[in-house]
Amino acid sequence: GRSDLASKAPPPWCAAPAIVGQNLRVSRTILWHSSGNISIIYAKLNKAAFADYKKASSEWDTLTETIKSLEKQKRDLDTQRDKFEADHKALINTFSQIFHHIVRKTMGSKLTGTVEFSGKGIEPRIRDHTQRNSPAIKVAKFVAFDIAAMIFTMTTSEGHHPRLLIHDSPRESDLDAGVYRALFAAASDLENGEESAFQYIVTTTEAPPEKINKRPWRIDPVLNAASAKTRFLGVDL
Repeated sequence: GRSDLASKAPPPWCAAPAIVGQNLRVSRTILWHSSGNISIIYAKLNKAAFADYKKASSEWDTLTETIKSLEKQKRDLDTQRDKFEADHKALINTFSQIFHHIVRKTMGSKLTGTVEFSGKGIEPRIRDHTQRNSPAIKVAKFVAFDIAAMIFTMTTSEGHHPRLLIHDSPRESDLDAGVYRALFAAASDLENGEESAFQYIVTTTEAPPEKINKRPWRIDPVLNAASAKTRFLGVDL
């Protein structure tokens, strides 16, 4: 019996191919599953990468449009700024011309009046061949500046002057007699019949030019501080 069983059993070397073949099938199955997993992972990665790309592309398009919009806004603001600067320069030039006209009207045709604007203030200047800055000239240039400011508002839509101007005794503040008389003449030239667009009040102890030393220009009776009745408000304050 044993010899028959032994003779029917396959030799040991015949079992090796079966084991190797089985291992190969297992290895192929594992490799196939691994390849499938890699394909799934690769597909998922591709899908995620494509989604990221689409998102980045959309964000890029949005940023590009935003930049274009901002650049247009900047160009529009630059245009507005240039216009404001040009308008500002034109207004300064207009005011300087008015001041120059009043200077020549009241102080002589050989003088030049200019107005300098800076971040610190406004400075009217009067020159002939050099800058004039005596006490009398200082008073005259500021009186001329006040009148120019009022005229500027009357002739443009940019000024904010109330068109009411009061000079308190400019003659007593070293104002030259000739300039004093020319001051009244310049103000009189601004009148337009009974519909003058301004009111100019000058207090003075010296008689104004004969042409306007009467009604309706001169207040009558003449104000006098000697008594309450002849004071401005008619009472002692």
